[in-house]
Amino acid sequence: MSLISEKISFINDGSLNSYRMVEDKISEHNYKSLLSFCVFLKVVLGIMSILSFVIVSLQRYRMVYIGIFLLSGIILILLSGIKDNKRQVRIVMYMFIMMVMSMGIILGTIIDRNIVATSYIALILVTPQLFIDRPERMCAAIFLSSLLFIVMVVNFKATHTFGVDILNAVVFSLISIFLYIYNSNNRINQYHLEKTIRDMAEYDELTGLKNRNAYEKTLKDNNINNKKDLFCLYVDVNGLHELNNSMGHEAGDKMLKYIAKEVQILFGKKDTYRIGGDEYLVLSNLNENILNEKVKILKETVEKENYHIAVGSAYLNDEYPEVDVMIKEAEKRMYEDKKKYYENNNMDRRRKR
Repeated sequence: MSLISEKISFINDGSLNSYRMVEDKISEHNYKSLLSFCVFLKVVLGIMSILSFVIVSLQRYRMVYIGIFLLSGIILILLSGIKDNKRQVRIVMYMFIMMVMSMGIILGTIIDRNIVATSYIALILVTPQLFIDRPERMCAAIFLSSLLFIVMVVNFKATHTFGVDILNAVVFSLISIFLYIYNSNNRINQYHLEKTIRDMAEYDELTGLKNRNAYEKTLKDNNINNKKDLFCLYVDVNGLHELNNSMGHEAGDKMLKYIAKEVQILFGKKDTYRIGGDEYLVLSNLNENILNEKVKILKETVEKENYHIAVGSAYLNDEYPEVDVMIKEAEKRMYEDKKKYYENNNMDRRRKR
């Protein structure tokens, strides 16, 4: 087992971060697989249950067919309402896996006592490949089901099948583990690559905030107009041009990253966008008192670092009933704030850029 342990350790070290980054995608995949294969299993076993009343050779399997048919229905019921709960999806996934493995074990040991088991071997090779999870958990499930199968073989099978059944259980469980590790690692890396490409398209490389592409996508969302207490906060960095000229672009980038971090801390990454070189925008829900308090904190925080920002905000209301109108008003107020800054500091606004 040392070779398997080394392989699992390699996957854990190399892909665990990738797994964590794409957990939502993995959970969605597992949920869809569970739903699809539960329905498939229920239909097939429903047909087999009916046929067992007609075909004599199937009669001895009837109770297994009916039992798994009913259990599949229970799992389908459990699946309703848990789509977005990763932990519950994972629990139901392992219930399904052990149910299928148990069917193979019962068919291969208790029902067919005098012949070499084939159903369990087929199921242990196929079932784990339907899902994605951290390798140590899935490998443990494969190992435990194989151990249970061997115990059942010893207790129920004819002695002339012992050697072949136990050897098959060991060999094919190892094959299943290696197949699972290989396939799941490829899938996780694929999801990670997809997420990376999506992030490159929707996130700003310098600050880590959502970029203008993501902002435009948000504006196209029809639900945004229905948000309660929706506001737009428009933030523009004062003095970027002067800082770049006097201390270099590294200093300017440092300022942009610092201000982006502070905006993100106060208003959340998912609602904050970098829509221009020195412009940030927040679309979120807060009542006006909390918003004003956060704006005050933001200004005080950046000024402690000797940076300065211009800020304007507006709410979606009767006066500004459309999102684009609200944003334009917030931008207008931001420019008024910027004008005051340059006037108070005896600076020419035209030198800003």
